[in-house]
Amino acid sequence: MASITENHTREQYFWDSQTVTFLADILASFDRPCCLCTPTVGAELLRRQRPVTILDIDERFAELPGFQVWDLLKPSVVQKDFDVLLVDPPFFNVSLTRLFKSLRLLCRFDPSRKILVAWLKRRESALLSRFESFTLRPTGIKLGYETVVSCGKNDIELYANWDLALSN
Repeated sequence: MASITENHTREQYFWDSQTVTFLADILASFDRPCCLCTPTVGAELLRRQRPVTILDIDERFAELPGFQVWDLLKPSVVQKDFDVLLVDPPFFNVSLTRLFKSLRLLCRFDPSRKILVAWLKRRESALLSRFESFTLRPTGIKLGYETVVSCGKNDIELYANWDLALSN
């Protein structure tokens, strides 16, 4: 995987190692996690010998066990039941409405399913409004990318619909 580079035309940016480790630590306590648009976290879970489903449009990750091609713009039913879903969507190429519909489908229309969403802090109110039925809330956890300079307007926060301190 080290040879796979970010595809910026698809708004693909990989998290830094500290963020990958942190997110994998959270997901490792679950039995059926799903990494949507987060293949590096999925790869870390696999390295730890943890089960994971990795949904992404980028077929360069097809070698990873649990990988399935999946497109946020054309969501399809996945024949698996997830106990937590982590998503780092393209912030500008996928609308919040489309993202909501995709996550709702993956959560089997159950807004009580645990989800984690990486999102631009400056666009927080739109996210919280659109995902009101999921009761998303900011965690105060800032996430970092390998090639994105952190500078206020680029700050990414983690949003969840459960208290991370309590885990699962």
